[in-house]
Order: sequence, then C-alpha cells, then structure tokens
Amino acid sequence: MSIFNFQGDRRVVALTIEFNLLAISEWLKSGASEKSGREYWDAIEKIEKEKFDVIRDYHIDVLPNGKASDMYFHRAKGIISNQIDGWEANIDGERWYADKVEMLEWYYWRNFLDLRANDKSILLVPLTDFGDLQMYGKIRNLGVVKEYGESELVKVPVRFVPNGDRALEFTHVSRTISHRQGVGYENALASVYAQSSGLMGREVEY
Repeated sequence: MSIFNFQGDRRVVALTIEFNLLAISEWLKSGASEKSGREYWDAIEKIEKEKFDVIRDYHIDVLPNGKASDMYFHRAKGIISNQIDGWEANIDGERWYADKVEMLEWYYWRNFLDLRANDKSILLVPLTDFGDLQMYGKIRNLGVVKEYGESELVKVPVRFVPNGDRALEFTHVSRTISHRQGVGYENALASVYAQSSGLMGREVEY
C-alpha cells in the first residue's frame, strides 16, 4: 500500500522525524498530557519552542514498490519494511536526558503520520504535501507563504465523527516550505520534514 494514495511512477521521498525530548519531558511533568479534548491540544499549542533542544531523530526513505505500494527503509535499523510505523523505547531514562520519556512512536493513521510519546499523540502530520513530493517531485500548494523558509499555521484535524471522515476538532501546527522540493510540519514537541530526492523509484536498486 502507498500511504500517499498515489499510483504509477513515483519518486523516492526522504522523511526526517524529530522528537524534542526536553520539551516532551517538561510537558509530561506538567501534567498537561493527562488533559483531554480541546484542553489537551491547547496545552501543546501554547508551548514555546526552545532554542536549545535535545532531539531524537529518525530517517526513513519512502521507496515506491511497483505501481501501487511503497516500502520504507528505516536507516537506523538498516531494514526495509512494508510499514512506516516505528518505535523506540528509552530503556535507560538517563540515556536520553529525559527520564519522563519512556517510548517514542510514529504510526500511519487515516491520512496522517501520528507522532506519539508515552502512547500520547503529540503531532499529527497531513500527508498531502508528501504525496505531491512523491508524485510530482515538488510542492504544488504553497499556501499563503510568499518566500521559501516562511512558515504558516495550518489546521489539522485531531478528532472525527465516529466511523466517519468529518472532522470535529482541530489543532494548529506550523508548516514550512524550505524549498520547492521540501516541506516540514512541527510544533514545540516534534516535527516531520519531507524532501523529494528527485530519483524515480525505478532508478533505485533495493
């Protein structure tokens, strides 16, 4: 299956997933992670991004596999999987300098990448732009930004009607187009950046 919902000849897309360990740890200590509904996402939106971060990052190459499916090369593990989902446990809390962070995870959910800490969703990233990079090699919708490197706040749905697609609740995340072939989404706790390599899937040996 292709998580970007495109078929045919497609390009390789490189994803970088980052977790801000210190910010997540402070967020967990504050008790905000135990809130629910609107209060939960409001608390995340209000966190200011710090300049001095401790980042845990993961790199995944999305590799077209035939006309209608993808494979995912998880660089740190050196494996190719048919799923983008991944996780890492903080076996020794001191190793990450963030003793409250026990587990980092990311999952494909609906048409989003769901980043989680301690089984709590902290960032939902829409995959539409990433699909453009895979299919067309560039971002087609620049949004309201006038120059590359500028950011805009976009609404991302976080709750839907039961068994339906209509969104009931939204949060705001920052969307930045670094250049025509790259785009990122972030809040103070985590981020996902995608870049088209320009290589067509048929040009890559797996």
